[in-house]
Formats: sequence, C-alpha cells, structure tokens
Amino acid sequence: LLLICYVFLGSYAIFGFPRILSKITLLSNSQAHRTMLAVGFLDILILLRCLAINKKPIKTIHAVILSILFTGLLLYKSISFEGAYLNKYMIICLAIMCLYLIFNALKFESNKLFFTMGIIFVMFVSGLLVNPLRIGIKDITNNVILKNVKKIDQKDNGMWISEDFDYPINNFIAMAGVKTINVTNTYPDLKKWKKIDPKGKYNKVYNRYAHIKIVLDDNERKNDKFVLTSFDCFTVYLTAEEIKQLKVDYIFTHNDLSEYQDELNLKKVYSYERYKVYKLNY
Repeated sequence: LLLICYVFLGSYAIFGFPRILSKITLLSNSQAHRTMLAVGFLDILILLRCLAINKKPIKTIHAVILSILFTGLLLYKSISFEGAYLNKYMIICLAIMCLYLIFNALKFESNKLFFTMGIIFVMFVSGLLVNPLRIGIKDITNNVILKNVKKIDQKDNGMWISEDFDYPINNFIAMAGVKTINVTNTYPDLKKWKKIDPKGKYNKVYNRYAHIKIVLDDNERKNDKFVLTSFDCFTVYLTAEEIKQLKVDYIFTHNDLSEYQDELNLKKVYSYERYKVYKLNY
C-alpha cells in the first residue's frame, strides 16, 4: 500500500499529470515539487517496514551490489546538484554504514546496538548542521542598521521599500517595524499593483504568496515589468514616476541612487558600510 502511494505521488512529482487528472486528484492545488515532502516521508516509512521484515527476498551478495550501485548513483546526482554534498560529515556517515555491513556479515551480536548508535549519530550530526539555535532576539534588537531605520521612521513615519535585495534581505527593514511595500506578501495587494498595472497584465505573476524584489529602473519595460523568478518570488522593475505613484517615502538600498536625484528629489539620510537610506521629498 505504501508503494502504491509512493509510485502515485512520485510520478506526479517527477513526470507530472495531465491537467484533468491533476484536478480530479486535487493535486493541482499544490506545486509538484512540494509533493517531494510526502515522498520523502514515505521513504522513511518504507525503510522502517523493510527493516522490520526478517525475510530476505534476494541473496546478500546481490543486495550488497545493488546497494553500492544505488548509493553511487545517488551520490553522483547529489554532487551534480550540490557540489559540497560529499563533505567530511557525509564521509563519516558512509563509513558508519560500511562498518555496519561488515558487522552484519560477521554476525556480531552487538550489530543491532551498533546500527542504532550509528543512526542516532547520523541524525544528531545532520540536525546539528541545520540553522543554529538562538536564544532571544538580540541579533535583531542590537542590529545597528535596524536601530537607525527605526529612529528615522519614528521621527518621520512613512512608506519604505527595499531596493534591489533578494529574499530574505528584502524583509530585513520590516523587522524594525516600518511599513514596507515589498515585505513578503501573504496575499497580493491588488489595489497597489493596479496603480502600475492598470489592465492586470501581470496578475498571474503577483497573485501569489510572494517574496518581492523591487528594482529601480527607468528603462521602459513593456513585456517584463513583473518577472516571476521562482515559484513564489518575483521582481518588479519600477521607474522613478512609479515610485512616486506608490507613495514611497524611504528607499533602503545598497546602490548609489544619485542618478535619480532630480527625478525623486532624494536626500541620503543614513549610510552604513554599503547600505544606504534615501528619503524622497515630494
């Protein structure tokens, strides 16, 4: 039964389904690559089930050969996607699995204990290398840029944009509590985008849970003003006039915007290393 689910979801994730079948199965409500989360969970369940079965469907030598072949294939594909995949930690994990196979072949009584300890070690190391644990929010509250952004906004409250920053930096100044147009939009602000896209030409781009990158660009863009760069990320190219239409008061950027001085009447109110804050004077 697990294999039936595995083949069904795996086929959808890898090959995709025709539109009608996707809608009938309700899988069209989710992006195909999200299905890999469910496929990965099924992998674990099937692995546990296989470990619980005492029967040997194939000879040990055949199992070893197939394991080596599949492991080699997976390593090759992983390295092609991510060059740093085969690091020292992965080599340690592979060494543990090799020792387990040797212990199993020699039929040591402590084999199960060794295997269990090895799995615990692998899980501990893999968990340890995920995002580091933090206590408190001092990294945010003590950040010199955020402190100054907050001071600027408290003196003269206004609308902000992060210019030419990819996710997650485009959300950075929002942590100071300032109103930011291109903070991650859970729902699209259709009223806002209608000001620069009155005919709704790019509705399919910004009508999503979106991470938004704004780029100040005075080149007239007729066909690529809103560009979908990923499943949930898009870039919008705004002219100086469109910046005014959105009633932006402050621009947080790492670029030198002096070329827009006349059009936007800019004044640099803060700079730290390569980061700058410009105020627009209407």
